[in-house]
Amino acid sequence: TESEVRSRQEIQFENYSKIEIIESLTMIDMVRKDIMPACIEFEKVLAETAAGWGTIFFLGITLGRFLSGILTAKFDDKQMVRIGIAVIAAGILTMFLPVGNVGAALGLFLIGFGCAPVYPCLIHSTPQRFGIENSQAIIGVEMASAYVGSTFMPPFFGVISNIFGIRILPLFAGSLLVIMFFLHEKLCRAIEK
Repeated sequence: TESEVRSRQEIQFENYSKIEIIESLTMIDMVRKDIMPACIEFEKVLAETAAGWGTIFFLGITLGRFLSGILTAKFDDKQMVRIGIAVIAAGILTMFLPVGNVGAALGLFLIGFGCAPVYPCLIHSTPQRFGIENSQAIIGVEMASAYVGSTFMPPFFGVISNIFGIRILPLFAGSLLVIMFFLHEKLCRAIEK
């Protein structure tokens, strides 16, 4: 009925708002725990400069979210995730360029820009991929996984960077990106069958 459709729409809007808040808090936490300390140690820059880099990362997410909203009219969720992964990869590769702070700042911007469509598109596509009856439970698992990742990856990276140095950041991020790409593609293939 129409009231059920409205109720479901309200629940979806409420879930989306909660996801955005959780994602924003997670990103703030990641920047505070990972990115800013990495920038400070990597280039021995002032904290103000590192905060500026964090701002560049968030600017990338913000602009990416805006552009993603426009592009979703032309591309589906699967394509948007693939585009996001490609942009993240470009950001990671940019961090390898021997151009100092410019490469790091541009890389962080591109990583943020590429991250922008991934989580919302994965959440949005859940009902189509797994059915409306299963979507609440699966979205809960997706959100819990995001929490677990944001809780344990920063200290894990801290241990790794203490052993290998902060210059391992692009390799670490690249490894996670490769895993994400293959898992996403495996899911897409399994659903298409």
